[in-house]
Amino acid sequence: MFIVEDSEEYRVALSRLLTTVAYKVSLFDSAERFLIAQDAATTPGCLLLNVCLPGLSGIELQQQLIGSQCVHPIIFMTDKGDIQTGVRGMKTGAIDFLMKPIDPESLFAASEPALRRDVEQRVD
Repeated sequence: MFIVEDSEEYRVALSRLLTTVAYKVSLFDSAERFLIAQDAATTPGCLLLNVCLPGLSGIELQQQLIGSQCVHPIIFMTDKGDIQTGVRGMKTGAIDFLMKPIDPESLFAASEPALRRDVEQRVD
């Protein structure tokens, strides 16, 4: 799972939570760093993406990834989102839109279908 979150504290907390249930986690503090460092062609996973990031926003990153070889299923997270942003993200393929603080059960419930979708996309 790729976590793109500008808050180091929240990134680390999510990483700890996800590794307790055996997810492999890669952390990024910006969308730009994610684009530079990750390799979607060879690294399976899903993207846990903050909507409101400095620089390239989560929604802008999603738009940039559509149609590229770097497409991973996306789970958006935010503490500042609105309905319009959530609907926009979902209409362009996001798996879920979670409000912070994220309930662990909601995160796990969204992660499983996202990871399944990634496997299915790799098979096609």
